[in-house]
Amino acid sequence: MALTFRSTIPERVMFLHQDCYGQAQLVEATRPDGERDWAITQSIPNGQTWEAKYSGDVGLYDAITEFANSHRNDFIASRGNDHRPRQVMRRDYNMVVDEGGNVRAPTITGRYDR
Repeated sequence: MALTFRSTIPERVMFLHQDCYGQAQLVEATRPDGERDWAITQSIPNGQTWEAKYSGDVGLYDAITEFANSHRNDFIASRGNDHRPRQVMRRDYNMVVDEGGNVRAPTITGRYDR
């Protein structure tokens, strides 16, 4: 009886887009042996990643390029920020209080309500 060994290395398809400034946008599709679904992951230099699933083999390259193009604007915006991680604004917990320490609602007037 002959022994047959299955590979434990997943099948991998990679799409690398490098712009004229040298920054790279990587889209990688991996599929473990014996499975049908592809796990597609895209990453850009500022650390943002996106994930998707794709089923089947037909049209995989089209799905990869469409996934790369769907986040193209994020890549361009990240390049404008020198690929630093995106800053998340923290909530402002400051409140307006009167002389007695009671919380007052702020008076917000419109631009032309003077």
